[in-house]
Amino acid sequence: DVGATDRLETSLTVVSGGTTIYQATAAALLAAGTEASVAIRLGRGRNAQAVGGVIAPATTDTGAALPSGLTQAAMSQNLAGTLAYCAARWRRQVVYPAAVSDAALQALAA
Repeated sequence: DVGATDRLETSLTVVSGGTTIYQATAAALLAAGTEASVAIRLGRGRNAQAVGGVIAPATTDTGAALPSGLTQAAMSQNLAGTLAYCAARWRRQVVYPAAVSDAALQALAA
């Protein structure tokens, strides 16, 4: 159960060959039960996550190439499925043919 005072962390982790090549966690925690806009950009040396219009600082960024053909995306849990933090849902997913700028990423998540 998520209580009214609980806060939720939003992070993006990209793993290739069992090695984390990128990880970023939003500085601000989200209040339980609130909606948030999240935008991510994936690309060699161009990975980023924005939450509520703010780009999350990367704690790991090796600049390595992404796995060919991304195979998993998880929301509310880690990819192993062993930690469930909240009940979340995708409302809309848009895929752009090229990486957007930092400013555009922030606008998408505002």
